[in-house]
Amino acid sequence: MMDLSEIQGLPELAELAPDGVVVVDREGRVIGFNTAVERITGLAHGEAVGRACEEVLGEAVGRLVRQVLGRGEVLANLELPLPTPEGEVLVWATISSLRDVKGGRAGAVVTMRDIGEVARLAEELYERQGELLREKQKLEAILESIADGVFTVDGDWRVASFNRAAEEITGFSRKEVAGLPCERVFQSSTCRGMCPLRRAFAIGGPVYDVEVEITRKDGRRVPISVSAAPLRDADGVVIGGVEVFRDLSALRQLSRELEERYSFGQIIGKSKLMRELFALLENVAETDSTVLIYGESGTGKELVARALHYNGPRKEGHFVPVNCAALPEALLESELFGYERGAFTGATRSKPGR
Repeated sequence: MMDLSEIQGLPELAELAPDGVVVVDREGRVIGFNTAVERITGLAHGEAVGRACEEVLGEAVGRLVRQVLGRGEVLANLELPLPTPEGEVLVWATISSLRDVKGGRAGAVVTMRDIGEVARLAEELYERQGELLREKQKLEAILESIADGVFTVDGDWRVASFNRAAEEITGFSRKEVAGLPCERVFQSSTCRGMCPLRRAFAIGGPVYDVEVEITRKDGRRVPISVSAAPLRDADGVVIGGVEVFRDLSALRQLSRELEERYSFGQIIGKSKLMRELFALLENVAETDSTVLIYGESGTGKELVARALHYNGPRKEGHFVPVNCAALPEALLESELFGYERGAFTGATRSKPGR
């Protein structure tokens, strides 16, 4: 009887194989098998070695082994019954002719896999795929529901994904941008330089809250706040990047409204009294009424007058300030409204009013 060890390297190779491996000699006697066969058949190695293959592997397998021994052929993808102490188990099997180091016919090798195990693996794989699909759908639902734009790029800076908010902020549909270089989509103030995503790649980590301007599909410039980070695979290799961006247009408008709320013209104030004054000035500025402004020196009477003028219907005209306190009482009327030549002593020519 030939020992399995006579076939160089076969014992070690058989133990590494995930499938069952049975080796028979040229007379059809079992000379060895690996632990995978023990698991499938329930037979110990010592119970089978030296016995005819039909006794160990069953008549169906034994008959095909004899055929391969006689013809030196290969029989592949066979569904065969294999006897076990509990009955039979179906296996996928391949039977091949085995040659020794001199090229002579040394026997045959039967490789097998439990069909039930294959089915279990397939079922586990199917369940795992279902779990991954559900997680993917959950992630997509989250990305579609948030107000921030989110997009990813591959290693060549081409858009790989684009959520609903990104469509709304940019005016582009995801179909339009898929596969395009991101700079062609956003045309931001930093696209051709160190954009937030490139900065994230450079430092190897996330970048937060960088304010830039992008150009929408309709040509309108939009201020956004950007956070970016590199995307890595399971081995830590960078395979792309992700960017989250928020439209700042509404925030900028709110900021302007708050600024206007606490200011009028060049007058700035936050107290309740000043806010009441701003409301009054806003109403008065829209009318054509004469307004008397009074107060102590240095309290901002001219600022109020300017604010009324530049927020009223005459804002396109000139604003002419006159410091009445610097004019003698007798000359006040003539300085304001003008006079004709000879109207009083020394009036040698006419002068228009201010």
